[in-house]
Amino acid sequence: MKLPHQKEDIVAKRYLEPIYKALFEVRVQFPAAVDDAQRELALDNIIGVSGLTTEKLPGIVQQKFRGTTRSFAGAVVDDTSHDITITMNINLDDSNSMYSYKLFKQWSDIIYNTNTGERGLAAEYKTGSMTVTLYNKSGQVFRTYKAVDIFISEPITALDDFNYETNDIVEPISIIFKCDRVDVIDN
Repeated sequence: MKLPHQKEDIVAKRYLEPIYKALFEVRVQFPAAVDDAQRELALDNIIGVSGLTTEKLPGIVQQKFRGTTRSFAGAVVDDTSHDITITMNINLDDSNSMYSYKLFKQWSDIIYNTNTGERGLAAEYKTGSMTVTLYNKSGQVFRTYKAVDIFISEPITALDDFNYETNDIVEPISIIFKCDRVDVIDN
């Protein structure tokens, strides 16, 4: 039997490129009620995105038969929604404002404002979208994810842990969004 050898490596012979995790861009369209004057500056602080898995399968169902178990794919997918998380740094702008945090907090406050008790309607907070674009090293797009009708689904926490004994900066924050549909466009 002939063993594999690097001379027979088809990927290397054809100069095929790997996919790099760091070559992506996130664009967020905020609801109309959010003052997004500093949107570009805030989006520039995004350092990660996860939860873009779009494939869903029904759960497994099982039957017992004479001491054995038979397994089948179920008929219904349990949950077709998506939880997308962006991770971002928090910095201060020229006016000493946490612009990234404040931008997403405005959106969160439309859903439920803990200071006033006001609650928003889906038509007010669920009108945002997110586009995640994946590139190769020369900047050519090879895949785009488009999440529509997204909204912030968990409280945004930042600035809740301090210590005189450390020189650490505030950890990046995670903002979790819920959406019902993610469209995938492959080039």
